[in-house]
Amino acid sequence: MESEQKIAAREFAKTHPNWEDWKSIFETRPAETFCNLMIILIQQTRYLLAQMLAWQEADFKKHGGVRERMHAARTEARGDSWEKAIYSMLNQAQDATELNTRLTMIIDSARRTAQNIKYRKGWPSTAISSHPKESR
Repeated sequence: MESEQKIAAREFAKTHPNWEDWKSIFETRPAETFCNLMIILIQQTRYLLAQMLAWQEADFKKHGGVRERMHAARTEARGDSWEKAIYSMLNQAQDATELNTRLTMIIDSARRTAQNIKYRKGWPSTAISSHPKESR
């Protein structure tokens, strides 16, 4: 597995990614050496693909997929309109009970959103209090 030939081929591959760099080597070596070099390159390619897949999986777990990223971008771009949307949602209530129900839904949604932001940023996921202390 760690023959001198394999180590030399790996080192050469790190600095020579183009086919033209390898062409003269393949043309001047016996068939057995050619096959061994191809196996080494296949193994190296497999290793690099496995690393890329692992990175993509970790990135997906941390940041989500395309839809989640698009939603986050839209939500962030809205900014001020969020307060107007909340006012509109609360203002449509028909009575005090419905107003409290809508308010509870908004608070729960904001709490989940805050937890998701903490998760995406890698911050500790401490519980978010229902009544944050006001600055005086």
